[in-house]
Amino acid sequence: ARAVEMMGYLTRAAVEDSPALEPLIERNHEWMTKLIQAREFEELARVLAAALNDFIEGIYLHSFDHSNRHVNRALDHLKRHYHQPVNLSSLAQTLGISPYRLAHLVKEHTGKTVIQILNQIRVDNARRLLETSAKSCTDIAYETGYNDQSYFIKHFRRLTGMTPARYRRSRLSRTKGSVE
Repeated sequence: ARAVEMMGYLTRAAVEDSPALEPLIERNHEWMTKLIQAREFEELARVLAAALNDFIEGIYLHSFDHSNRHVNRALDHLKRHYHQPVNLSSLAQTLGISPYRLAHLVKEHTGKTVIQILNQIRVDNARRLLETSAKSCTDIAYETGYNDQSYFIKHFRRLTGMTPARYRRSRLSRTKGSVE
């Protein structure tokens, strides 16, 4: 009950501070449903961590610019659909603006291209999966929207400074070191 209450307070405070964050309300309902359905403490902790990560990432993505609704909607769409094939044309069509206009707005308001943002979201989610699951790097690549493992490794290395396998090993060694 406290976890559900906390998510409600966080979302309400964020939306009151910035109406551009209204997409968080819909996501809040999804989080609350998952929190209520959790049957064991470990599951509750995992769902709450995922909800908080999603909330923080939503705040971060929308904090680039609160004044452009197209940019906010594009960032929210990328966050929700990163695991699917996404390109500038389909994203622009979803938002009802031209691809050129969308590319210009996103670059102007975030300093990054749509593809750079998409790759950052995918790599951030891959990092979380590498830290919290035993899935293979290949499975994680596909689950995060990469259809080619070498392309996944290339982007992961560029954004984190190491390969996915090395990243996982470094996290595991840190965890073991803190337990001992």
